[in-house]
Amino acid sequence: MLRDTLLVILNYKRYDNVVYQVNKFKGKLPIAVINNNPDIKLFQIEGAGVFNNSKNLWCIERWRYASTLSIPYVIFLDDDIDPSFHCIMRLRTEIEKTPDRLVSIYGRSGISECTRYEDLKSYWCVDAEVELAVGACLAVSVPHLKNIWDTYLKGWSFDRGDDIQVSLSMFDYYKKPHRTVKTEVRLLEEGDVGLNKDPAHFTKRWEVIRNFRSPFPASEN
Repeated sequence: MLRDTLLVILNYKRYDNVVYQVNKFKGKLPIAVINNNPDIKLFQIEGAGVFNNSKNLWCIERWRYASTLSIPYVIFLDDDIDPSFHCIMRLRTEIEKTPDRLVSIYGRSGISECTRYEDLKSYWCVDAEVELAVGACLAVSVPHLKNIWDTYLKGWSFDRGDDIQVSLSMFDYYKKPHRTVKTEVRLLEEGDVGLNKDPAHFTKRWEVIRNFRSPFPASEN
């Protein structure tokens, strides 16, 4: 069992996906489920610790939770992603090599050349250096997250773009680009509850970039 890495899954309205993910990885590494839906009480899922919030604390809650841990590494898993255990191990191996960066299966770059989030270049399951590590299936070094938490992230409460805020914060602090890794994943049923279904989703994500004291000179147009 991989004991130095915690798998963190954030639940909102795709409970069946979360149960599937827990069943797939239980016994391979410790798992925590953060339930952001107060209408669903996940009192227990065998193979995982469950934390029920009394209200939706949005996706930044997973980072806040990770910042309180003593375990060296955390891998965040969106509830519509189905990675292999080989993918999990690849992320774990690479975050140990570069703990001052985020390591993900998905990234974006091109902030200084773009005026919309949709126009950023995408990197999906390839080996690359990126400006933004997207939180689909992403590894972080907990000690390195702790170093930036109070300065950049404590009290941050936007409903979108937590992964962008952390990506920019870590770059601002450590001056290192993030990384994506070559691997394979399967997509789970997304349903009609994904944040990306909101027409304002990409606008809100771009707003996080524009509001950050960013090292990237985003266009004013």
